[in-house]
Amino acid sequence: MEPQAVRAALDARPLLEPYPAPLAVARLNDFLREACALAVPDAMWDELATSETFAGQASALAHLLGATPLGRATAAWLGDLAVPRPPAPAIRRFFELAGPLPGDLVLQNPLRLEEFVRKWAMAWQAEIAGETIEESAAVLARLDYGKLVAELAAAEEGRKKRIGRRG
Repeated sequence: MEPQAVRAALDARPLLEPYPAPLAVARLNDFLREACALAVPDAMWDELATSETFAGQASALAHLLGATPLGRATAAWLGDLAVPRPPAPAIRRFFELAGPLPGDLVLQNPLRLEEFVRKWAMAWQAEIAGETIEESAAVLARLDYGKLVAELAAAEEGRKKRIGRRG
């Protein structure tokens, strides 16, 4: 998979309006059934949906799998497996990795899109074209939105403490 190819395809076929979460889940399950003949149980989707970022992430993922080379690459990864792998663990891992990353930001910002695609590949233990798993992990560490959010929160807290000492 090449994150740049996903960006180019997304530019050509942008998501004009986010999918409602139930539609996104249906599209994701349809994709998984077609790619590996297995879907994710409804109970797991319900559990994942408790996250405030889930709906946006699921919408973005459903669109990316249907409108960009990410879908074909994922189907190829799954098709190349000697033994079919149930998708539920990889789906759970992906949403854990995606963490606070907002789905709308993924579709608007090239760095966040690259992070999202790389986290998808990591969840499936798939490779990014031309990179080892270790190289991909290093790039992903530099892109990590969750780490950025945590650093900003820490900086804001430090700023408040400094202001409090002055007053």
